[in-house]
Amino acid sequence: MVATNYPVYHENARYPLVVALPGGRVRHYARLIGEGPAVSTLCRKRGEADGDGAGLPFCRACDGRPNPISQQSR
Repeated sequence: MVATNYPVYHENARYPLVVALPGGRVRHYARLIGEGPAVSTLCRKRGEADGDGAGLPFCRACDGRPNPISQQSR
């Protein structure tokens, strides 16, 4: 389980979080970098999350890429 205050899209996905980045107009699928608070998005952006992006549309690049289930055992 991902320990964060942001919504979890899918617990076992490689990019399990749904976040907005500062100044952004869309929300992204993301994962924490290390222990956080910085995130890396499915569309290869990085930064500290600025909320969950509720009410914003999804990033077209994130929405267009597969978000596969992680094959790593935990």
